[in-house]
Amino acid sequence: MTPSYNPVCALLYSYGTFQAGCCGVVVDAEIGSLGCAVFCIRIMEECRMDTTSQFETPILFLLFNRPELTAKVFDRIRMIRPRRLFIAADGPRSGSDSDFRNCAAARLITQKTDWSCDVKYRFLEKNYGCRRAVSGAVDWFFSQVDEGIILEDDCLPSADFFHFCSAALKQYRNDEKIMHINGTVHLPPEKLQYDAWFSRYALVWGWASWARAWRKYDPLLLNYPFDKLNKVFPESEKSSRWRELLTRVQQNQTGFDTWDFQWSAALFANDGLAVSPKINLIQNIGIGTGTHEIADCLQFALPEKSVFSPDNINLPPPESPDKKADDFIFDTVYRKSPLSKRVAAKLRKIF
Repeated sequence: MTPSYNPVCALLYSYGTFQAGCCGVVVDAEIGSLGCAVFCIRIMEECRMDTTSQFETPILFLLFNRPELTAKVFDRIRMIRPRRLFIAADGPRSGSDSDFRNCAAARLITQKTDWSCDVKYRFLEKNYGCRRAVSGAVDWFFSQVDEGIILEDDCLPSADFFHFCSAALKQYRNDEKIMHINGTVHLPPEKLQYDAWFSRYALVWGWASWARAWRKYDPLLLNYPFDKLNKVFPESEKSSRWRELLTRVQQNQTGFDTWDFQWSAALFANDGLAVSPKINLIQNIGIGTGTHEIADCLQFALPEKSVFSPDNINLPPPESPDKKADDFIFDTVYRKSPLSKRVAAKLRKIF
């Protein structure tokens, strides 16, 4: 069987093998959880490199049709040299010649692993949209690892991001209350006793989690306990806003073919918390280029130099979420009023 669309290389055939440079590439096909053909390519590279400094935490890299952005983020992944790397891509949209070209170009970039690395690929033949493609990829990832880091093709991480996530994954591994690790911070840096604080909100511009937490995720929000929102958010404005957003997702309304609101909903339903770094560690470089973006959010630049010592990240014991910080996030990310007015008003209050 030869696939009708295989962007990896014209020389690749399903159930076939070829040699390229120092890498042996074995290609096979299987039916994924979405019921579609998924090409899983397992690459084992034995290159002449020192492996003593490799990053041990598994990474999932999500991409689609933006090769320029893919290359920038993949370069950051290359710098950290993960030992285990998972790469997943939604398929091109039907009838879009540019999607076929750009999806192929983006996927090809991810073949350039020039370090000793176990890489698995999940490439969808056709387009399944944001909700099913991303949630299916994360399902696939956490079916093979107990914990890991997730990056999309427009989320440019600092080196500190990887070390912060790795430390937090270890620190809160057995704490059921902690479900998510944020890489993005939508508020100005503050002087904190620790290198992190706790939030109700799961922000997904670069994040990490555990399989034990992801098992609580429901992309369709079937039988979701909406009454729980009143407990999580005593303020009627917040609970009403989240009820509105989650209802629109549940009904799959136009513009809500998404996966991330459901993840926040999982935290709300399970009294979960996210741990956030004291400083922003992710820059979104794709605003204005994506197919499923909501309004731009307040961004802070990446630190010019490392702010964390990889072996000495000072993480706090589990505690209540930072209400002041969460109020700021709600105002700048989720409230209905125009972003520019929200940000200006909040910054005036802070400064």
